[in-house]
Amino acid sequence: GAYVIVSSQGSTADRVLNDRRGAMRYAMGSHPDVNDIHLDFYDRDRLARWVNRYPGVALWLREHIQEPITGWRGYSSWAFGDPTGSEYLLDDTGRIVSRQTESHQPMPVEQGIQAMRAILAEPGGVVRLIGLSGTGKTRLVQALFDARVGTHALDSVLVLYTDQGLDSPVPSAREMLNRLGATGTRSIIVVDNCNPTTHRVLAQTVSAYPEILSLITIEYDVADDEPEETQVFELEPASEKVLEEILQHLT
Repeated sequence: GAYVIVSSQGSTADRVLNDRRGAMRYAMGSHPDVNDIHLDFYDRDRLARWVNRYPGVALWLREHIQEPITGWRGYSSWAFGDPTGSEYLLDDTGRIVSRQTESHQPMPVEQGIQAMRAILAEPGGVVRLIGLSGTGKTRLVQALFDARVGTHALDSVLVLYTDQGLDSPVPSAREMLNRLGATGTRSIIVVDNCNPTTHRVLAQTVSAYPEILSLITIEYDVADDEPEETQVFELEPASEKVLEEILQHLT
């Protein structure tokens, strides 16, 4: 367990912080688990520094203090009409094609999710997800951060999402990447409705911060769009089984 005190007036200078932690441990007295309990103290500056380490948390906080960043969201239900907390529906049919494989044989969705997670979990990873409209590309990207799906889900507090077609983000996706890279903030950026030209610009920006940023872009596009230094995946339409389950959830 843990016991954390947050104060808007206190100080976390080294000596004062150590004294406070010592006082907290002393207050625990002879509690049998005192050595297993994490004790800590935050002032407002230390708390702000912690928040800014996680871009998704920072966005959440800005929304709650009525100072959101235009067009940018943390992890949430990005897909249109998707209820908050809904489970991602899987089946065993091959629906995801990796353009990097010679065979281009479709793989099951969960296998494709694991492949994309492995790329994006590493700083410098760039993925492009394409497919026909309505195949569920945005919902699939949500699932990359869902611990209920497969293993090794991506960390949802690191993600920032924008829809180029609907959100008109300010700052732009390129400027956001540059800001995060310049501050050294580990981030995974999701850019929806991202055309090939913009993708190439963003991928180049990621290459300037290969130890900090990861990027996945989404677009309705089934052409031979294979930009350099990008792992391209194509999502094919859902099976009848999944469509039936979706309809059952809606009725």
